[in-house]
Amino acid sequence: LLHIGLRVGGGGAKAARIIAEQAPGGAFTYLRTLGVEPELHGRGVGSRLVDQVVRTAPAGVPIYLETAKEQNLGFYARHGFQCLGELRCLDVPVWRLLRPARVARAEERA
Repeated sequence: LLHIGLRVGGGGAKAARIIAEQAPGGAFTYLRTLGVEPELHGRGVGSRLVDQVVRTAPAGVPIYLETAKEQNLGFYARHGFQCLGELRCLDVPVWRLLRPARVARAEERA
């Protein structure tokens, strides 16, 4: 904390607490951060990253994320995420999104 200062560190801790309090109950896969270089936007890179998370997340477990960019909501909706609501975190709007759990394939159940 010395290199960022107590005030900034305290704000980060408060933000983490606010967000954690809003997480869904039960088990879930948390998609923490997803970013694509602006010059690569619109080329399917982000979609491939999300698809990889969806394919590798345990069956029967939903995927949860937050985004502070309203323009991301359509992108995530196209990938099956549903908006659980909006919260304010340090005066910034944050949307909570959940993708329902995928059903296990036959070879996973065997």
